[in-house]
Amino acid sequence: MLPKEKILFFCAFLVAAFAVVTYFFNFHYGFSSEAADWGSFGSYLAGTITIPFSIVTLYFIYKTYVATENTLTSNLISIRTSEAHDAIREASNFVEQSLDSTVLFQENEVTFRDLHNDLSKFKHVPTLIETDHIFKHRYRISVAKPILCLYDFLNAAESQFGITPTIRFYKIRYQWLINLHNEHNLQEINMPKFGITSKNIEDYFYNIE
Repeated sequence: MLPKEKILFFCAFLVAAFAVVTYFFNFHYGFSSEAADWGSFGSYLAGTITIPFSIVTLYFIYKTYVATENTLTSNLISIRTSEAHDAIREASNFVEQSLDSTVLFQENEVTFRDLHNDLSKFKHVPTLIETDHIFKHRYRISVAKPILCLYDFLNAAESQFGITPTIRFYKIRYQWLINLHNEHNLQEINMPKFGITSKNIEDYFYNIE
């Protein structure tokens, strides 16, 4: 029991004790053998002791309500956080699958993952994006769109629940990809509708608190 609860009980006991002492001091100097006296004493106690002990009862009802409310809120937050993490994992799976999709590069089929892992190949990507509309479309679908989807889920989850270990992990996991994109000034990973640039997204992924 907390100190303040002990104090509350002690105050209620003092009120009860004071009521009993006052009653006997004013009306009796010993135990009466008359039933009417005991009836009056009972009515007196009901009127004087009920209020302080009702306050104590209401206090504990309130404490129970708050504890229940906190538990429900905590459970709800836990469920929503778990759902957000599941969405982030799905977005990450989307990124991984998209990076493994193939594209025609110098008359050979390669995966976007291979292009990003081989700088000698990736340095040709900016030129291809500018000159080859099919390649540009494939890059947007297989790289830019998945990264933007992941960013959207991560940013929304972090805004609501803070930076959890899961959010931190996936932010770190894709830093290199966005950094490489921006180093070669591709300007494909951005959200112009919302005024968010590739640099803003990169700064977000590198902001690990």
